[in-house]
Amino acid sequence: MSLWREALGLPPKVKNTVAKRNYHAANTGRLFADFMSSSRSPDSELKPDLVLMRNRSRELARNDVYVKRYLNLLKTNVVGDKGMTLQVKARNTNGSLDSIGNQIIEDAFYQFGLKGNCTADGRLSWVDLQKYVIEAAARDGEALIQVVPNRVFLHGIAFHPIEADLIDEQKNERSKNGNEIRMGIERDEYQRPVAYWVKKRHPGDLDYATTTVNVSERIDAKNIIHVYDSLRAGQ
Repeated sequence: MSLWREALGLPPKVKNTVAKRNYHAANTGRLFADFMSSSRSPDSELKPDLVLMRNRSRELARNDVYVKRYLNLLKTNVVGDKGMTLQVKARNTNGSLDSIGNQIIEDAFYQFGLKGNCTADGRLSWVDLQKYVIEAAARDGEALIQVVPNRVFLHGIAFHPIEADLIDEQKNERSKNGNEIRMGIERDEYQRPVAYWVKKRHPGDLDYATTTVNVSERIDAKNIIHVYDSLRAGQ
């Protein structure tokens, strides 16, 4: 307070201040010049970097001891030796457990899970398939399994693991039925996946038997199990 206002017994002068209401995260000063931001959609951010990020992650899985250990811990502690199994608790009309029927179903599922029956190529058991899915999802960001119904299999159905590279991410177009194909996944007007466009050969594989063009084929979404963690809506 100035001396003359104090001598006259006047109250101190109030400064005219303007309240500022904003978020510090939106500062645009020179100290924030290298703080890059993007307003692109999740798919627009993924498209140019997807393959590179996946390949780098696989390189770490091959050569970095910490990443290798992490993936092994997932398979050991999440899936375990027996994996996720089936326990049926169907009941009779009187409310009691149908022990005989339940055991028949559980025995059939156990047989289905044996190596040679579970996957179309006959190489993986039910536990092996679970370990593959959790490792692929953590390493590649996603895991894909094709459900293959066919009478040639013991139980008329089998699973077929598909590496993420086989999804034709370069296929981006509007189909004749009006659906949008975005990075190899065909979606309807509500963004529900209706089909996956899958390459017949791995794009990084050597062409051992044929010189045909590596085209992609349409597989109905009901026959594809797509495991991934969606971080943003519509991703």
